Amino acid sequence: QKDTIIKKFYRGMTNVDIAAEEGVSEAAIRNRLSKIYATLKRKFKKVPFEGVRFPLIFRLWTEG
Repeated sequence: QKDTIIKKFYRGMTNVDIAAEEGVSEAAIRNRLSKIYATLKRKFKKVPFEGVRFPLIFRLWTEG
C-alpha cells in the first residue's frame, strides 16, 4: 500500500500505469486506493487539521 501511495502521489503515475507495472487491473488499483483513503480518513480524525501537510499524512500512514 505504501508503494501505491508513492507511485500515485510522489511519482505522479496514473492508476492505469500503476496497474500495468504491478500486473493487476486498473480496478484493483482503484479498490486499493479506496481502502488507503479510508484508512487515512480514520487516522485524520485523530489529529488536528490545522497545518497538516502531505508529509504528515504519509508519516501517519507509515507509522501504523
